[in-house]
Amino acid sequence: MHENRSLKEQITSLLCKEGFDAYGFCDAQALNNERSHLSTWLNNGFHGTMQYMENYFEKRLSPELLVPKAQTVIVVAYNYYSQQKFSNEKYSLSKYAYGKDYHKILKDKLHRIVNSITALKQDENVRIFVDSAPLLERALAVKAGLGFIGKNGCLIIPQKGSYFFLGEIITSVMLPTNQPFESSFCGNCQRCLDACPTHALVDSKMIDARKCNSYLTIEYSGNQFENTPKGHSIFGCDVCQDVCPHNRFATQHHESNFLPKKELLSMLPEDWEHLTQEQFDQLFTSTAIQRTGWRCLQRNILHVASTEKITQITPDPKSL
Repeated sequence: MHENRSLKEQITSLLCKEGFDAYGFCDAQALNNERSHLSTWLNNGFHGTMQYMENYFEKRLSPELLVPKAQTVIVVAYNYYSQQKFSNEKYSLSKYAYGKDYHKILKDKLHRIVNSITALKQDENVRIFVDSAPLLERALAVKAGLGFIGKNGCLIIPQKGSYFFLGEIITSVMLPTNQPFESSFCGNCQRCLDACPTHALVDSKMIDARKCNSYLTIEYSGNQFENTPKGHSIFGCDVCQDVCPHNRFATQHHESNFLPKKELLSMLPEDWEHLTQEQFDQLFTSTAIQRTGWRCLQRNILHVASTEKITQITPDPKSL
């Protein structure tokens, strides 16, 4: 056990070196306390057209089913909060999409850690995940002691906030684990529920994705929206995080790959409205927005443009 404690210290040192802001270790056993919550969410149809969420139910709850002989899950968090300002406020993007796609950035960091530790490098069963498998990442982060799930469904790390990407290393090497985070510091606060522009937060920690701006502008691929996005966002939504009191502790990230291109920062409304496929490719190759594609982004831009025009010509009821 002393040897494994020393190994954990080596891994922790490398996690710090790679710039991870929080990390924890938990066992790979099933998250049985999440079973009812996941079942309710699926049975209510809150996943919308994301039918892949119905697949691999047991694997979502059990990391040990994803990796043979799995013993330990190392959960990491990486800050992406940005204070960057865009030239216009008519169209906005979620902060996580400002720079390059985080999946590759975090995977590269985790691979370097695995390749630097002999015990992990020799483990035939070690696997790295960054939103790339049916894993309940936030629940694992709670189990590993990183923080708690807020009423907006986000992982909140005390004194740091919620603007974090998550990743995991699952290994058959048994390592000392951390205590699960068993407290919640939301209290009676309802700011996220009250501020959600589409009322997608139907209950504490339960999100109806069908109404959520992030789902509608990213995941939903139809030409016509099932429900109507609201606000100025053309990709994702940060409202429930922006209003969260815990994010007063959020600090600017230090990852150069997450910085937006100068051309993106200087985009004017007319630039968005006349964005061509070629310009889209130049701006968004290797970013999270690339996955949504030019046509869906066009759809989102046209929607915001049309609602803006309606708002401009609709008289104030108080003036009638």
